[in-house]
Amino acid sequence: MDVKMDEFGLTHGRRDTVSPGPDRPLGPPRKEREESIYTFVWGNNPRRAELRGRRCRVLARGRMGTVLVEFLDTGERVTCSFRAIRLLP
Repeated sequence: MDVKMDEFGLTHGRRDTVSPGPDRPLGPPRKEREESIYTFVWGNNPRRAELRGRRCRVLARGRMGTVLVEFLDTGERVTCSFRAIRLLP
C-alpha cells in the first residue's frame, strides 16, 4: 500500500511510515512519569474527602484523562481523573 498525500497535506496509507516530525515536542518517557508519586487533592464529596491527601502512583492512563491509581498506604486501586492528582515536589 502506498502512502499518498491529499490536498491538505494529510497522509493516507501505511501508518508505520509516518513520523511525528522534528517540531513535535517529546516529553519524558512514560515509564518515568508513572513511577512518580502523586497526592490526591480532590475532596468535594464524602468518598473523595477520605482519599484527599493520600499518596498514590499511576498504574495506567485512559484516553479521556482517566487514570488508575494505587494508594501507597493500603494498596487500594481507584480510577479517577488525572486532574484529581498532583505531582509531589
